[in-house]
Amino acid sequence: MAKSSTKQPNKDGAIEWFRIGDSEFAFARLGLRDKENKFYAEVCFMLQQAIEKYLKGFLVYHNGAPEKVHDLGYICK
Repeated sequence: MAKSSTKQPNKDGAIEWFRIGDSEFAFARLGLRDKENKFYAEVCFMLQQAIEKYLKGFLVYHNGAPEKVHDLGYICK
């Protein structure tokens, strides 16, 4: 019987990307709490960054190699 060529998920690599995404998400939440300065543009930027890291973590988990791009649409493809 032939062995399956399916690779095991890359959990360690994914965890690192998810950790960075969690940090950026937490920072964005802090920006939303500051009602005086209204960091809305900065919060949106940080959320985009967090989503990017989560997507790249997903790709790494499934043995993908994320490119050095920041376009969420491109990463999703």
